[in-house]
Amino acid sequence: MPTAFHLVRTGLFGLSLGLAATSPGVAQTNEFSVPMPKEPYTIEIPFKPYGSMLYAITIREVQGKVAVCGMWTKGKRWQAYVKKAHLPMRVRGVTKVLLGDTYLLTGVGFFNEVSEEEFAVGTRANCQMTGVTWLRGYSHDLIRLRIPRLRVVA
Repeated sequence: MPTAFHLVRTGLFGLSLGLAATSPGVAQTNEFSVPMPKEPYTIEIPFKPYGSMLYAITIREVQGKVAVCGMWTKGKRWQAYVKKAHLPMRVRGVTKVLLGDTYLLTGVGFFNEVSEEEFAVGTRANCQMTGVTWLRGYSHDLIRLRIPRLRVVA
């Protein structure tokens, strides 16, 4: 005689198969990549006096939701201390992305690192879906970033 656990597990498995079969057009992941468009939102984040990093960010409408796409590269005067202190990883982890006053997400660790030559239109940028509904009139001109101050000590 099957146990209650076995019946629940079998029922949930069947339900998940049924849902998967009925929604073939729905994306199965929240991450994807797209070519970077002309004139994305760009910002330089300084680590005085050790160097800086640059972000290029854009938004897209995907299935009626806002997707955030971006990449980053090393700025000028990049010193070994910046990498040793894991500053790019720490900064990407705490960066908050807003669209006007609407919070989109915290953490842009999914942004891909590119060379200065690749930091251009057409280079593929990693994207992540948000739960925010797309509204007409949204554009990357409304993007704002909040990056808490990180203490840089040699």
